[in-house]
Amino acid sequence: MKKPQLKNLPTQNLMIKLSPHFSLFEMIATSHKVDNTPPMEAVINLCRLCHEVLEPARKEYGKPIKVSSGYRCARLNALVGGVKGSRHLTGRAADLRVESKELGRKLFDALKTLPAIDELLFEHKGSARWIHVAWSEQPRHKINFNYKV
Repeated sequence: MKKPQLKNLPTQNLMIKLSPHFSLFEMIATSHKVDNTPPMEAVINLCRLCHEVLEPARKEYGKPIKVSSGYRCARLNALVGGVKGSRHLTGRAADLRVESKELGRKLFDALKTLPAIDELLFEHKGSARWIHVAWSEQPRHKINFNYKV
């Protein structure tokens, strides 16, 4: 596993468990050699994302959930083509890998039943596909299984 570029966070803190099945390490996006150290508020939000969304979904889905991108600082978000107001910037969103459209549908269905879901998008671009999920205290329940990027 590639180590994130984190100048302000000791390496041993990366393995801190945010919930039973998710660590801080896997909730921090790692690309473009950018210092992506999350502020404490983002870490708290990531913890809530894990407890209120990812853990219940994993229980319903019955399989591990693989996060490809969680928290992203503004610079990294811009480099990967994220939208300006992305919930990734505050640790309130994650992109999830899906192995197939069928398994993605099963995970999507598990996620869409959760009350804290603000955005749930089955995104695709060419043959690539992933699930974007975000939580909020006042969720809008923006759900779309066919979101073309």
